[in-house]
Amino acid sequence: MNLFNFGNFVLHGGQQSKFKIDCDALTWLDWDTIAQLIVNVLPNPVEIYGIPTGGERLAKTLKMYAHHDPAGLVWLVDDVLTTGASLMSAAVNIVPARRYGIVLFARGPIEYIPFPVLTVFTLDKQLY
Repeated sequence: MNLFNFGNFVLHGGQQSKFKIDCDALTWLDWDTIAQLIVNVLPNPVEIYGIPTGGERLAKTLKMYAHHDPAGLVWLVDDVLTTGASLMSAAVNIVPARRYGIVLFARGPIEYIPFPVLTVFTLDKQLY
């Protein structure tokens, strides 16, 4: 299993793509390192929600490091953002001022998402 795969793929949102980012290839040590990077730059959350199913491994790892703050933000965590639909859907019932998105890979634009989103890795727009 490879993290980056070239071919013909149908992505989670139904789009056709010539490549896929398969985060199942990441080890728990990879997730652990990524989580430590994230908790060092973001304020402590009140809650961490992993968007099924891609964001659940990162959310689980983040929960080991984050110190919960009753006044903190709700972190909405996903592995790969393409259209942002999963992130927006998860944010529907969360007070706007309390939302904060975290994605490992952004392979699509995040400018239209109406709350802050931290992207660990972002593909150049020419590669979408």
